[in-house]
Amino acid sequence: MDLLAASGLVKSFGGIKAVDNAEITVAPGSITGLIGPNGAGKTTLFNLLSNFIRPDKGRVIFDGEPIQELQSHKIAQQGMVRTFQVARTLSRLSVMENMLLAAQSQIGENFWQVQLQPYLIKKQERQLQQQAMLLLESVGLAHMAYEYAGALSGGQRKLLEMARALMTKPKLILLDEPAAGVNPTLINQICDRIQTWNREGMTFLIIEHNMDVIMSLCDRVWVLAEGRNLAVGTPSEIQNNPEVLTAYLGQ
Repeated sequence: MDLLAASGLVKSFGGIKAVDNAEITVAPGSITGLIGPNGAGKTTLFNLLSNFIRPDKGRVIFDGEPIQELQSHKIAQQGMVRTFQVARTLSRLSVMENMLLAAQSQIGENFWQVQLQPYLIKKQERQLQQQAMLLLESVGLAHMAYEYAGALSGGQRKLLEMARALMTKPKLILLDEPAAGVNPTLINQICDRIQTWNREGMTFLIIEHNMDVIMSLCDRVWVLAEGRNLAVGTPSEIQNNPEVLTAYLGQ
C-alpha cells in the first residue's frame, strides 16, 4: 500500500486552475521526485497535500487514512511534515532552540505535569537535547548549536530545517527545492543526508529543479505541467520520455 496517495486534486485561484485533476503516489521507503517548469503547480500541490490550502476537489490518503479535512498541524502529528523553498527558521532563537521547538508530545506543555512532575520534564529535555545534537551532528551543524539561527547561510538553514523536521519522527518528509540557492558543496551534503536517512527508513517526496539531484536521488519521478500530470516513471524513463524532453529539458 502506498504511504501517500492523492487523486483528483483541483485548486483554482481567480478562475485559473493551478492544480487540475492531479494525482500522485509515494511508496513507503522511497525517494519520489516531482518536477515541472515554474508555474506548473508543484508547490501548490505540496500545499494541498499538507493542507496549507484546501483543495476544491480531490482526496488525499496518508498511511491509510484520509487527511484532506485535517488541519496542517494534525497532519504533521500523524507523521507527514514539509519544508519550504525558502527555509523557515526562527532567526532570533538558537539553532538548538529551533530544533527543540519541533519535538512532539512534550511533557512541559501540560500545566499539571509542570506543577507535579518537574523532574520528568527535565529528564525529557535532556533526552530531546541529546536527540537534537545527534541530528545536528549528522548535518554538520553541531558546532553552531548555540548560535543564532539567523547567522546560518541559506544552505545551512535548509539543513537545519530538514534536521528539525526529523525531530518530529515523521513517516514522510516533503522537501520543496532543497538544493535551490545552495552552493555545490552543500548540495552534495544535502543529497548525502537524504540518502542516509532514506537507508534508515525515511520516505521522501522532493520538488527540485536541479535535474542532477532528482535523477541521482529518486526511485520514481512525477512530472507536472500546467497543473496536470504529464508523465511518471523511473529517472531513466523520464529522461527518455519525448514529451518531457520537449517540454522541460529543451531537447
